[in-house]
Amino acid sequence: EIPANEFLNLEGKKFSTSRNYAVWLGDIARDYNPEYVRYYLTTCIPETADANFYWKEFQSRSNDLCDTIWNLLSRTVTLIIKYMNGQPLQNIELTWAAQELFTNIKTISDSVALSTETYHFRDWVQSAVESFKLINWFIAQAAPRETAKSNPDQAAYDLSVVAHAIVHAASILAPYLPETSRQLITLFTWSD
Repeated sequence: EIPANEFLNLEGKKFSTSRNYAVWLGDIARDYNPEYVRYYLTTCIPETADANFYWKEFQSRSNDLCDTIWNLLSRTVTLIIKYMNGQPLQNIELTWAAQELFTNIKTISDSVALSTETYHFRDWVQSAVESFKLINWFIAQAAPRETAKSNPDQAAYDLSVVAHAIVHAASILAPYLPETSRQLITLFTWSD
């Protein structure tokens, strides 16, 4: 089976290289991280109807991706260094809340597999990013920075759950953001 898509336009008009109305590969590759370009193109892929490439939307979605993934990463690493000497717990027994987080990430992973089989790549990448939003929600609820003052063991546990969850969520991203996925997995994969 070969998937077919509709047309991708630029800012509401048809692409035209003869009129120099295009997104030039050399320019976009020089000026932007290719993973952000791949992410945006996947989120606006014309799977069922014509779609548009909008520069403002590209920048906005790139910023959203940074906010969702890289801010989570920065916060987690900073807190793990500060409260755990840079070493998350390796073997953790999951509480109900942590188990729910991992169950939700597994559900997303399963839906991604289905999206791949049905050629719904937009759903795939949006679901992958959703897994990081769940981790952001978990860390916001756990509030390890505040918890560390009164219960450092709980803060260490919560941060370790987040580190493990990031590795699981990063594996979902691999086909679309391979370098980001590799960096996240490498950062939070440790040996005994």
